[in-house]
Amino acid sequence: IRGVPILRSEALPVVERPTDYVSGGLPQYLIDHVDLLPGYTLFLGAGNSNFRHPRVIEVEFDLFRDTDVVADAHAFPFRSNSFELVIAMNVFEHLRQPFDAAREVLRVLAPGGEVLIHTAFLQPLHEAPAHFFNATEFGVREWFRDFSDVACHVAQNLNPLYGLSWIAHDL
Repeated sequence: IRGVPILRSEALPVVERPTDYVSGGLPQYLIDHVDLLPGYTLFLGAGNSNFRHPRVIEVEFDLFRDTDVVADAHAFPFRSNSFELVIAMNVFEHLRQPFDAAREVLRVLAPGGEVLIHTAFLQPLHEAPAHFFNATEFGVREWFRDFSDVACHVAQNLNPLYGLSWIAHDL
């Protein structure tokens, strides 16, 4: 569709998202990090971010403005050891089987590669009906139990007060 390969086995039709929709971008420190890497980065769930890079492959379940490949995170259409960095911003809470997706991330990650994910913890229901999980640190560590050197922390822009204010707003 529009020159983008559709490489998922899911029987659902591919949704073409509006091109004027803008989702969250990447923090500057992460953009700088991507610039320093000589290899490729997999940006899972990039949506319509304002970030483009020649060595970043944007993978989505649906078709957004800059999507490079439409695929399912539970079964990537990439060779093993293909990416130096995998980024997933606010994706894992929307995956039916986050354990399987984490194993796929590990499979496509090059030895010594890095993974950076943001995922929901104290967030109310969003993106219904595809918001399946809010993960504690223990849940994230369990999803990524086959990885080494797993570090978990609360992002500066998503501290617990942010989550509580979102919940209060929705109430």
